Amino acid sequence: MEELLTYFPYRYVDRSHIFRIDEIDGAMPYILLQGRFSNFQEVGKGTRGHRITAWFSDETGTIECVWFKGLKYVANISTEKQYIIFGKPQPFNGRLNITHPDLESIKGGEEAEDYEGLMPMYNTTEAMKRAGMTTKAMAKIIASALETHKAPFAETLPAYLMKSSKWMWVTFVPAIWMTFVCTTYILVAPEALELNYTLGVCIGGAVALTAAILGLVHYSKVRQQKAVKE
Repeated sequence: MEELLTYFPYRYVDRSHIFRIDEIDGAMPYILLQGRFSNFQEVGKGTRGHRITAWFSDETGTIECVWFKGLKYVANISTEKQYIIFGKPQPFNGRLNITHPDLESIKGGEEAEDYEGLMPMYNTTEAMKRAGMTTKAMAKIIASALETHKAPFAETLPAYLMKSSKWMWVTFVPAIWMTFVCTTYILVAPEALELNYTLGVCIGGAVALTAAILGLVHYSKVRQQKAVKE
């Protein structure tokens, strides 16, 4: 159980907005689309490039979806149903496609479940994906484990390490670095504030430096208080 709950995602992606196909460009991150599949084809049978292709359409356009060696992935897809798909549009042979999209069927007039907010992304091998152990499956398993785990979790953040006189730098330094990275990303990313890159880096550095100074001041106070008590 502990190993499962400490298998952390390598990043999170925003699944809070369903895009139209005519809004897509090759520079976009992972996105959600809603529509129907059609025109399934098997291409390159017997070769290394063997794949299944299909068109995914909404009222604004069409995009190609591709599954390599993935007949079983499309066996249960119906051209009569509406689907929500999730994947990264990428250019190939002069047009955009989405490779191995996550998908979920939805009923007419209803919203797809589990597609709001941020979704964790986990490292999975091709063998795991073929066995159905996708990022989405991992997220559901870990969420279920969190619900059933009743024992309290031991705190591992810098404040705890400071108070217990443990070596807090192992978490303090990465925390400051990620403060800089996350702040800068929010400031310069096209889906966020989209500020000038140099300005964003400077502001991100200033925020990280401020956090580091405040953290070190607090650490100094904790050590002084502990010395007085001893």
